[in-house]
Amino acid sequence: KALTVAAFPLLLNNVFWVALSTYQLDTWPVTISGADLGSFLNHSHPTYPTPYYSAADWINRNTPENARVLVVGDGRAFFLELPFLAASALDDEILPLWLKASPDAGALKSRMDREAITHLLVNVGELVRLKRDPTLGPRELDVLDAFLKRYARRRHEDVNKDPRDFRWETVYELSERPEGPPEEGSALLGWYRQVLQQRMRGVRQ
Repeated sequence: KALTVAAFPLLLNNVFWVALSTYQLDTWPVTISGADLGSFLNHSHPTYPTPYYSAADWINRNTPENARVLVVGDGRAFFLELPFLAASALDDEILPLWLKASPDAGALKSRMDREAITHLLVNVGELVRLKRDPTLGPRELDVLDAFLKRYARRRHEDVNKDPRDFRWETVYELSERPEGPPEEGSALLGWYRQVLQQRMRGVRQ
């Protein structure tokens, strides 16, 4: 009995900290109220900003089992149920490295083929949030532009520009002869160009 009485304050302390953590992490709608997990994961939260879940969910439901995904702009890929390539937060982004090594769009497509990449999951929201400079130049951006127009087609996009719940997720399907109109107005290319312009202004200053 004495042991039970002594343990009771410890139990209350644990309950308090679990409840506080659940509240601070904004996970209470799922853990307590039973809200839909998918809806929760596709919105920004204090410890889970600029989500990629909508794009991952679309890929899981709409691509064949032999698909392989290159994740661009995000190191998170837990919810992808297919094979994928993604760089961690401590590594250089994969796509910029391949762009720098590719003299033209055909060479970049050949690299994608060697890695068996069939789709791109692009989290522009995370790129904007982190504001990293991949040090791409005009040549690499021209290669990316030509590659997207010739080999990629946008199959899914989820955009919310509200800063309180910001997300910008895009899925591209890659093919030698893609169906649909060529890519125009790529947010990925637009962001890379903006970063290049900011870098050049800094150099001139």
